[in-house]
Amino acid sequence: MPTQQNSDSVKDGKEQMGLGVKAASAAKWSFASQIAAKLVSPLTTMILARLLTPEAFGVVASVTMVTSFAEVFSDAGFQKYLVQHEYASDEDLHRSACVSFWTNLSISIALWLLIAIFNEQVASAVGNSGLGIVLVVAGGSIPLTALTSVQTGLFQRALNYRTLFKSRVLSSLITMVVSVVLAAAGADFWAIVAGTLASNLFLCVYLTLKSSWKPHPFYSFKELREMFSFSGWTLLETMSIWLVSWVGTFIIANVMTPNQVGLYKTSTQMSTAITGIITSSVMPVLFSSLSRLSLNRVAFDSALYKVQTCLAYVLAPLCCCLFIFRDLVITICLGEQWIEASLYLGLFFLSSSVKIVLNNVCAEAYRSLGKPKYSMLVELLYLLVLVPLLFVSSNNGWVCFSIAAGTSQLALTAITLVVSRCAISLHPARMIKSCMPAFIAAMSASGLIIAVRMLLPSSVVVDMVLIGMYIGLYALMTFVSRSLASIYNSAIGMLRLPKKYFIKRGEAQ
Repeated sequence: MPTQQNSDSVKDGKEQMGLGVKAASAAKWSFASQIAAKLVSPLTTMILARLLTPEAFGVVASVTMVTSFAEVFSDAGFQKYLVQHEYASDEDLHRSACVSFWTNLSISIALWLLIAIFNEQVASAVGNSGLGIVLVVAGGSIPLTALTSVQTGLFQRALNYRTLFKSRVLSSLITMVVSVVLAAAGADFWAIVAGTLASNLFLCVYLTLKSSWKPHPFYSFKELREMFSFSGWTLLETMSIWLVSWVGTFIIANVMTPNQVGLYKTSTQMSTAITGIITSSVMPVLFSSLSRLSLNRVAFDSALYKVQTCLAYVLAPLCCCLFIFRDLVITICLGEQWIEASLYLGLFFLSSSVKIVLNNVCAEAYRSLGKPKYSMLVELLYLLVLVPLLFVSSNNGWVCFSIAAGTSQLALTAITLVVSRCAISLHPARMIKSCMPAFIAAMSASGLIIAVRMLLPSSVVVDMVLIGMYIGLYALMTFVSRSLASIYNSAIGMLRLPKKYFIKRGEAQ
């Protein structure tokens, strides 16, 4: 019996080690894809922001609100099921993939037809009266997204982020080329709509050709019922996330001007794109890895806390620095005509650092444990706070709305900590304590840089020098601080980078 137990332990250890190597490789490719895509995306926005007005972006934001809602239903939550579920064989996996594919496609086409039939009524509801035809054309992305959902899930399940890397980079470049060329030709908001359609069409073709699985005529309502028992909660969770993401746009579209809608949504998207270079590369790999560890709670918790700490080490200084130099970020990325969004953007950066580390990681934990209903619960509780907050603030002017919307994510984080403790026995105190060294160091560096900045004349050159000083100061703190050095080494270890990148001085012996 002891021999058998030892053999099982060795086997489990090898499986976890193999998963760690695959996860590290996946993280590198996922990070590379996000770096490339997120660099192209802000570059596209930087160019378009100088060719189009905030009003044009406001129109596109309202249209995207509708199409993204339809895409929630067209996916039906099956992609996460394909990643998370344990299958007895590849044949069972491919059967589920077929059911997912045909279900997604049928729902997406039906939703597109509904949008086409009621296009003017829907356009009026989102503050774009007379622009129903834009909704009809942009709705073409709904079935295209549904067609790529299954292939993306299968690549994520296999931790094959190399293929996803290529698809993300090429699709981002297609969006940029098509949108910029049409915007320069005077196509106004149609330039962005056409760029999105071209990108989604490319993804549909490319991922289908690269996937070893191809759709074929198979369907099973029994399989659908089994999948929906999980995906039903995932669908509701995704709907709640959509509501949180777009409720601000809906409120402001019916209270303020299209210009302010463009300021709000474009600033949010730019902030998400910048922080997404880190988070979008980590979260899919985290979900896949935690799903494989869901039966080993000790290893599961250890991986989760470690990822939170490493994310805090990167995001805390990044977001604090972006808050300090928010005017420079706006000017470089969007141009002077967007400077009104500066306060909202800076506060959104600050609250995002806390929200991503504590809320987003816990949300992946719920899903990987097969309990997306807790993520939905968090989002719904947050909506009870967010809707009245944004509604009242939007009626008191843009500045008041900027402060409320920029800091509201802190309320979401507080709700997450309570639900995580009660629902899946995570420890908020341990999360906060492990992340505190990074936040304290980032805030200390921020205080020093702000003090120096107040003594110097305001200019782009001075800000660039101070950004370099901020980076150097945080690096110095990492080198001399035992706790920060330990976090840094942990991040390097998770990525399986060579030992020469480790910090010897300052780490625990």
